[in-house]
Amino acid sequence: MTLLRTLSLSLLLLITTLLGACNRKADPAPVAGALKISVVNFDAARNMTYSLYTEAIWAGFRTSSPLREGPLQAELVIDNLNPGNYVFVLDNSTAKSVQVVAGQTIAVSCHL
Repeated sequence: MTLLRTLSLSLLLLITTLLGACNRKADPAPVAGALKISVVNFDAARNMTYSLYTEAIWAGFRTSSPLREGPLQAELVIDNLNPGNYVFVLDNSTAKSVQVVAGQTIAVSCHL
């Protein structure tokens, strides 16, 4: 009788453990990252624009349009970027190379 009881409890414990493991959902790994650009002395840059290129496009002849572009802000967040190397360009004159990492926001300061 005790052997049957021990086997029944062991089987119940095994089933409970397996069912508990099946209900867990693993968090998916992040696939995109972001850039947070802070402009120091923003008053001097009020009418400036920015462009964001991949490093490969920037190193080439730049015949492609930038990935993102627009008016510069004192603090700018560019999100949903694939991991890799990018070039952030201020007003077609100042270029800064940055590396985006999946699941992270990379902070960059630009001094004008």
